[in-house]
Parts: sequence; C-alpha cells; structure tokens
Amino acid sequence: MLFTKIATSLFPVAIIAAPAHKPQARVDDCVPVTYTLTEYVITASKSFYYVSFNVQSSYTANSPVDDVVSAGVNCEADGAEIPESNNKCSIGGHKFDNVVFDRVGTSGETGYRLHHTWQCNDATWQSTTEVLFDQLNCGNGVDDNHGETVACNSGPVIVQPQNVQKVIEGKKGHGNKTTSSKQSAYSNQPGSLPASPARPAHEPL
Repeated sequence: MLFTKIATSLFPVAIIAAPAHKPQARVDDCVPVTYTLTEYVITASKSFYYVSFNVQSSYTANSPVDDVVSAGVNCEADGAEIPESNNKCSIGGHKFDNVVFDRVGTSGETGYRLHHTWQCNDATWQSTTEVLFDQLNCGNGVDDNHGETVACNSGPVIVQPQNVQKVIEGKKGHGNKTTSSKQSAYSNQPGSLPASPARPAHEPL
C-alpha cells in the first residue's frame, strides 16, 4: 500500500517534467495532392505567340505548407517564339521563382513542364510535372498588329505532381543558408480536388 501511494505521487511529476515537442507533419501533408490548371489560352500568328494559364496547388487539410501557388498564380509568355524555359508565373504582375514553366515542343504545341518549389516542415520541396492541354476549342481571327490568328482555349486540367523531392532540409538562417542538406524522392497519393483560382479573364491579342 505504501509503494502504491509513493508511485502515484511520483509518476505525475515525471510526466509534467517531460519536454513538450510539437509533432512534425506527415510527409503526405507536405506534398501537393493535385495541380489544377484553368483558363488556358494560346494565340498564334505567323509572327507572334501568346500563352496563358492559371495554376493552383492543393494540399491535405491543415497542411503546414508555405506555398504561394496554393492561392493560385498566372503563367504566361509571349513573343515571336514562346521562350523554351524559365517562364516565371505571377500574382498581380509580381513574378515568382517558386513556379516557372518550360515549353515542351515548338511554340504552337500545347505541352508544358512546371517546375514548382515550396516550403514545409523546415524543408524545401520541389516537383517537375508535365502538362498537356489536348482538348482545345479553336477559332480564327484577325489581330490589328499580327494579322490572321488562331486562338484556342481549354477547360480545366487536373494533374498530380510528378518527380517530387525534398531537396533541402533544415531551418533557414541568414542569407538563406541551411543547417543541413538532404535529397529524397516521394510520390503522393490522390485526394480531394481544389477550387479553381479566381483570376480575371484574359484579354485577346
């Protein structure tokens, strides 16, 4: 009986004295469930190309992720040729390094490669995902500056992220240095779909 009284008085003290640790998020919580691409437009003439689409990433509920793309960004490029790589996406005209896209094929084709970087669990993650807009509605027109044009648009396209990696691990210090570095690959599981990003309609060329 004496041992029981002593034990019950000691154990609560040990529990209270134990340090409290904030649990780390699961790996699944750090990886986008899907990317939703909306408002795709491509306009082409003999001398000019224009492409624009919106991208939004979706995560599990209560994910601790820090990702500008989760709010929706606009990706666009134009010129005599669509630049082959490093086309930055933006919000309200402010461009980000967090998500850029490459052209896959020639300027008139509708395949793209998204490079996406985000933060989660004191680590930097990235994915490289190929996207194809293959269900297009197209029409002919005439532009004052570029002559005859072909303009195409597409409905929403939903894809899962590809080639996901945790590329830098450790809290950031001054000068964006990290305390440690680690690289690993991960494939996420499908889940719920996000809402389309709220973006204004694109003006025709």
